[in-house]
Amino acid sequence: MPRVEIVQVLAGSLFMTLLNLPLCVADNTGGRQGFNLIELVIVLALIAMLSATAMFFYQQYRARIYRLDAQQSLLALMQQQQNYYSQHQRYQIDMGTGQDLKSSDESEGDKKTVVSQNGYYLITVLACEDDGSNQCVVLKATSKEADAALLHYSLDSKNRKSPEAKW
Repeated sequence: MPRVEIVQVLAGSLFMTLLNLPLCVADNTGGRQGFNLIELVIVLALIAMLSATAMFFYQQYRARIYRLDAQQSLLALMQQQQNYYSQHQRYQIDMGTGQDLKSSDESEGDKKTVVSQNGYYLITVLACEDDGSNQCVVLKATSKEADAALLHYSLDSKNRKSPEAKW
């Protein structure tokens, strides 16, 4: 049984126990029934473990959504570049807004920056370093957030992708 399921079973049985037992009940003899300190500490420890596990899975989910946004936006913009190339025999470095992409005001010189489909990345369109004739184009996606877990992605017209392990 995986660790997550064990924690869920323990938390579920503990929750059912908490529902059935009152916190403190006085009986006729003046004695007291209820939880002692160690039981409450165990409950707090289980809640802390569950929240840590939930946070871990949330961060993985968020990184996956961001990665998909970058990849889909790069592929959509590269498809627009390929369509332009098939008509004009060169790539458009000063790419205008695409149908699915929103324009950004962060343009620098011959570079044009557009925002990814969900707005998580800025995509810069550049000529390939080894080719100055507009026969090759590189799309670079840079995260708008300063999170080190979010990677920078690139795709060029020769179908070279980086980082390769995340594509």
